[in-house]
Amino acid sequence: MDKIMALCDELDLYLIEDAAHAYGCEWKGRKIGTFGRSSTLSTQSNKIMNSGEGGFMCTSDDDIMAKAIISAGCYEDLFLKHCDVWPPKELMIKYRMTQVNYSVRMTNLQGALLLPQVAQIDVRRAKHNAIYETLARRLEEHSRISVPKQLPEVTPVYDSIQFVVSDMEPEQICKFVKRVQELSKMKLEAFGLVENARNWRTWKFLDDLDVTSLPKTDAAIRSSFSKRLHFEMSESEIEDMVSAIHRGLDDISPSRRIEQACLGA
Repeated sequence: MDKIMALCDELDLYLIEDAAHAYGCEWKGRKIGTFGRSSTLSTQSNKIMNSGEGGFMCTSDDDIMAKAIISAGCYEDLFLKHCDVWPPKELMIKYRMTQVNYSVRMTNLQGALLLPQVAQIDVRRAKHNAIYETLARRLEEHSRISVPKQLPEVTPVYDSIQFVVSDMEPEQICKFVKRVQELSKMKLEAFGLVENARNWRTWKFLDDLDVTSLPKTDAAIRSSFSKRLHFEMSESEIEDMVSAIHRGLDDISPSRRIEQACLGA
């Protein structure tokens, strides 16, 4: 974040933070989502605040806020319903007829669900992180699994866990995911599969994608896996997850197949 902010200052760039999953995280004690001139937060069902669907745009800039309120659907004098939180009235009037009305207002019901959750962000962060630390330690008890380490300046929100499996052949990835699901009904995300949105080769909206080469990225995601976590996971659920991942990996490994063949003979 320090390098990004320095670059924005140097080049006079407008920083928009996509903080969909990241709010609650901190960089050197400052919340992610407060660095840019504006930021977006998601409250979709697997985020740290959950309203089923929805989200926020955050800013401290009055002009940006006025444009956003009008675009969200506050046509005519509906912006008055924002009471004390709307920017100066002259800005609302200025943008009222120049901003397109997209009618993307959050419902009152969603707002009522989310309001008490705001105070729970750091509480849920602590629960997420405690679960993550246990999972990371237990998963790494398998000699082929490693969990990436976090930078010391970061206060994370571990609402998912990523791990890397060493010495995995490409044809084993689908077998591993399938075997884990057979053992636990748990779906692992495999970043290296073409079906996964994190795989840059699925980004057909990019120009010259077919002639682009990113060997370091390919190597990084090839045998990387991810699993979303819930802050109310029990100890037994944690152990079941670890057991399924460890056993699934052993079941598809070459040494396991050799052992089974010998036993069969």
